[in-house]
Amino acid sequence: MSAWSGLVRKEFRLGRTAALIAFLMMAVFMGFGFYMSGKTHPGILIPMSSMLLMGHIIYLPIYLGISLQREKHTMHLWLHNPLPGSTLLTAKLLNGFAALCFSLFLACLFALYAWQINSGIVDVTTEQIWATGIFMLIHIILASIYLGFWTLLFSMIEIVSKQKLGKWRILIILFIIFIGPRLWGTLEGTWFYNQLTHWGAIPLSTNNLLHLMHFDVVYAGIYVFHLILAALLFWISSWMLDRKVEV
Repeated sequence: MSAWSGLVRKEFRLGRTAALIAFLMMAVFMGFGFYMSGKTHPGILIPMSSMLLMGHIIYLPIYLGISLQREKHTMHLWLHNPLPGSTLLTAKLLNGFAALCFSLFLACLFALYAWQINSGIVDVTTEQIWATGIFMLIHIILASIYLGFWTLLFSMIEIVSKQKLGKWRILIILFIIFIGPRLWGTLEGTWFYNQLTHWGAIPLSTNNLLHLMHFDVVYAGIYVFHLILAALLFWISSWMLDRKVEV
């Protein structure tokens, strides 16, 4: 237990600089929003607060990417930790998730204030705001965590390929960047993917503003598919850290 708590504290110290930078950037963005609302119209705070909330989708991936990059300088110390790779990565995920939640809390306060001061201008009820907001907030968190697992995998691939291939690792990186999204897009367009994911339709609340975009249901199959994939990504990343990354 002491080894685990010490690891979590170490990860907190390693990631607090990135979290502080993100907080300062968010503070500057909100300050700019208040400035623009005073110069133009208070309604500008609504799209700006929405942008701030949606931006948190990439919060955890960036946090983990920065943390793992900084870890490279002391990789020999990290890999000599008696805990398994899955525990090492979990400590990073836990600290990143805590930072994500704190940042999202501040962004939500900003968004609620934006809607509150425009309540007499925008034709939206309180019930619609809460129904849509909670739905979007849950999916922002899930998307950020999911992309965080991909970041772990790509970081492990980058570390291993650097050790094994040296400068030739650029070929793998280019393949992932340019070919990977196309292959994934092709998969999503197949009948097989549709059968795997489009089952268990869950109707959305009628108060959800997504109805205006004819987005009426979500599918349980999509959540199950990506949950299994996320677990697989984490397992592969942990296995690579334990078996393939060299000191």
